[in-house]
Amino acid sequence: MRTSIENLREEVGFDKPFMLFIQASEMVEEEIVDPDIPRTSVAQVAFILVALENKAPVFASQELHGFIEENSAIMTNVRWKSNSIPSVSDPDSGINGTFSLFLDNNKMFMIQPNRGTNELMFTILLKNPDGLDYEASESKEINLKVKVLICFF
Repeated sequence: MRTSIENLREEVGFDKPFMLFIQASEMVEEEIVDPDIPRTSVAQVAFILVALENKAPVFASQELHGFIEENSAIMTNVRWKSNSIPSVSDPDSGINGTFSLFLDNNKMFMIQPNRGTNELMFTILLKNPDGLDYEASESKEINLKVKVLICFF
């Protein structure tokens, strides 16, 4: 069987397994063949065609709005307002869909979990409550970034 990758993409698509059956037969002369010993074997191989494009991860909400009480203990999670969805997805297959999250220039909060593949629901936890002073500032703005992790074998 010979076919091009383009034909396989059209017929099978991405991320769906397809089976290849391989048959091996022993080539021997007829007079020395024992009829009780099998001379043919078949193996099945499953293939998954993966996309090579590396698309960027996407946040479910472009802006997240949350709140936390002023006297909260360390490791208290930020509570999200109803229209905020703390989720990131990356449509790439396998290791191309691996990413990490981090907060830009922020020592007050941390993200858990901060690494995922394809889909990740996360939370932001209070790491240092010293900056939670609503008399000094009623709101805080933090930058949440996602970074694609390049994995090499």
